[in-house]
Amino acid sequence: MTNLTIIEEGRRWIASVKRSDRLEVGECCPRQAYIELQVPKRTSSVTRVTISTVSHDQGWSDESARYGGTYEGSQTYFDLAVETPTCHERVGSFIFQRNLHARGEPHRHENVWDVESDDKARCAWLQVVQGGDTIRIFPMAQLQLWTNYVYEVEMKVEGGFKDQEDHLPNEVTHLQDSTGVDRLEVYKPLQEAHRQTRVLSLYPGKFEDPLVCSITNISLDDPSHDAYEALSYCWGDLRTEEIIQIRESLDNFERLTHNMAITSNLYEALKHLRPESGLPRKLWVDAICIDQANSTERSHQVASMPYIYAEAIGVVVWLGTSVDLPIRRKCFSALQKIQERFQTEYDQSRTYSPEEREQFELKIINTEIPDLIIYTIDWNKCGFDYFKRTWVLQEISNSRTAVFRCGFDDVTWPVVSSAIRFLQTERLGTALVKAGSQPAGVLRTSIAPSIWFSIVQLGEEKQGAQLKAAEGILEILVKAHSLKATDLRDKLFALLQFSKESKDAMLSPYVRVDYSKSPVKVFTDFVRWWICTHRSLRILSAIHTMKYRGWQQMYCGEPPDLGTLEYPSWCFWPVGDDRMANSTLGLSLDGPYQASGSTIPDVELINSPDTLVNPHILQLTGHRLSTISKIDRFPIWEFPDLPIELRDAFMKVFDPANYGRFVLPGQSYQDSDEIKESVRNFLTRHYLYHSHGFKGETPYIPCLSPSFFVAKELGEKCYGLCPHNARPGDIVVVLYGGPVFYLLREAKQDPGDGENDNGAITSEKKYQFVGECFLFSYMNGQALATVQEKGIEKEIFSLV
Repeated sequence: MTNLTIIEEGRRWIASVKRSDRLEVGECCPRQAYIELQVPKRTSSVTRVTISTVSHDQGWSDESARYGGTYEGSQTYFDLAVETPTCHERVGSFIFQRNLHARGEPHRHENVWDVESDDKARCAWLQVVQGGDTIRIFPMAQLQLWTNYVYEVEMKVEGGFKDQEDHLPNEVTHLQDSTGVDRLEVYKPLQEAHRQTRVLSLYPGKFEDPLVCSITNISLDDPSHDAYEALSYCWGDLRTEEIIQIRESLDNFERLTHNMAITSNLYEALKHLRPESGLPRKLWVDAICIDQANSTERSHQVASMPYIYAEAIGVVVWLGTSVDLPIRRKCFSALQKIQERFQTEYDQSRTYSPEEREQFELKIINTEIPDLIIYTIDWNKCGFDYFKRTWVLQEISNSRTAVFRCGFDDVTWPVVSSAIRFLQTERLGTALVKAGSQPAGVLRTSIAPSIWFSIVQLGEEKQGAQLKAAEGILEILVKAHSLKATDLRDKLFALLQFSKESKDAMLSPYVRVDYSKSPVKVFTDFVRWWICTHRSLRILSAIHTMKYRGWQQMYCGEPPDLGTLEYPSWCFWPVGDDRMANSTLGLSLDGPYQASGSTIPDVELINSPDTLVNPHILQLTGHRLSTISKIDRFPIWEFPDLPIELRDAFMKVFDPANYGRFVLPGQSYQDSDEIKESVRNFLTRHYLYHSHGFKGETPYIPCLSPSFFVAKELGEKCYGLCPHNARPGDIVVVLYGGPVFYLLREAKQDPGDGENDNGAITSEKKYQFVGECFLFSYMNGQALATVQEKGIEKEIFSLV
């Protein structure tokens, strides 16, 4: 039972949540929040957090004589994480409470953090939390046989509200607007026909001096245009801003100065890059060189960014300052030592084969970073958000050369590239899987998200990044869940270049860069375009990589009403977890299922004039097969003659051994016989944890969402699997062009049936798209024969 209370008192608020459900958590359980609390959106600050836990471990261990009754060596604990509305960690999760070692009686612990306390680390954490963030608490257990028995958790959060007139800039409005800068004076019109852009001249000065700049229009078509460098960076916190001075040259040779506000992170970058003397440094900086308030200009300039970065003499990557951050200096120092050795020990007189170069780099990296795991952990403590920013892939990939700057220190791209590659190799995974002595989350963590390994050719000798062979845009967008963007539309626009079917300059207007369209319009247009281009509904399976839409429930509370989502229930939305792609049935390009046989979607229907009237509706053709009457937990241990096909599907989407925690970017854990044996062992261990838990022995695994049903209309042994947000009354359908079956839910609306010119039943009923569905013995086209045999008519389903 979970209770949430929010009390408002003037400009102060108090929110509390309490849950008293008993459950046990072992190493194989999914990382599911026990309680969570969303900070009110109008919050200006979080001032105090109080968390109490009631729990204990399994009551024994091999080292109970040594550590029993203390917190030393305890492998059961509680994690705290802060998640942004776009499904990213605001700060790294951390352990805030361990259970007493080898004590089997419930014990209450209370943690209190206050902004006025002397605990600087916790004070800093409180100051980072923003309105709309969700604070989650996860009971955890690590290593074999350790079990966390949870009785109750309560959390109380206190904070203050913003003034009504206070507001943050949205994703389109640039910070410069808040200063009243005259955009018409600063931004001279660009001539698109000549591929014009603007360049910033950064005038010399001492570090403490005000920043003074000017802006000049140049044409990329003019071979004699001013040479410039392109800056690649994170905009940073929009709540913090600094002022720079923009000089405007007048006809009478006088100069007029305008003040412009920029983010603090960009301000620090320009201060560190400014020359002390000599000529101005010429830079291309998106936040300044593009008039962000002009959606037409913004669309054209964003579409031209590959050329802008390719034309630059080099790209300067700003990672951030190292002041008061010794962990950054430590990590960057290791890279600088590697760079020095690369330069001094590399034999320029000989030609290295790829294997020889890899061995050369690996030897040096292993010497300078003897413990790759610890270095990875330290790197992620640095808070380098740069590698998680959506645009940087395009900026790095189009660069001639790239230099990474942290404070006044720098290293070149080849060094960073090699470090990224070697810090995610299978050597780490193998060691951790066998030893089991490190947190499994370390395995999935590198110094860059997994999408880097798919797009950028890492470890190359060239000074600029090289692209790998292009993947499909759908695969790229799913992997881009791990990336951040101030504007959700950029999660598509910034990545179009990397796809084999979307990088063409003559791109369909459905997908072309256009900031006049809303985010919802951008992605509904994209889904229609993708379905019509590929003649497939495979994209619908990507729903299960999105926030709150996975097969397994990973959050606390009831599933959200599909009618209250900020996007149509059928639309791909760029907020989710890329790791969930492995836990889908029909997303893979070479998947094993072909539920709709050789049928294809009706392209004319999808692009019918009705879509212009209501673009939130997607019309698809198919047949309804069954209605779910009851959903149970999957009886994995007491299922008579469990069909292998059904068992394999369950293992894929629910990962009951939680082996996905050991998967590194680009790996698949279903191909190796050795790994399959490990999965079986973990599955057995998972069951044992729960068999000694509060519910005792059961035929199912209690921490996995109910998913099992029988499609009785198709036979008593037509077993099915459904995702966690399915419910009785949902209908099972086969849709033309779909590799799997799908679940639909009738939306609340007055029904009215009719018939169209093609003889198909049309319905004014609207349906919400729930997700994928599995039907045993029907996954390879058999349903179409059943449809014909039983005379089930074709229908047009209007999805909303």
